[in-house]
Amino acid sequence: KEAWKAIKPDYLAAWSLIWAFFILVFNFVLLET
Repeated sequence: KEAWKAIKPDYLAAWSLIWAFFILVFNFVLLET
């Protein structure tokens, strides 16, 4: 259970970073075309 408590915040932070980057690139592509 301790391992999950340590991993979960990092997992959520990683996914939020990936989504932020994906949305940023997607918006850039839309603006360019």
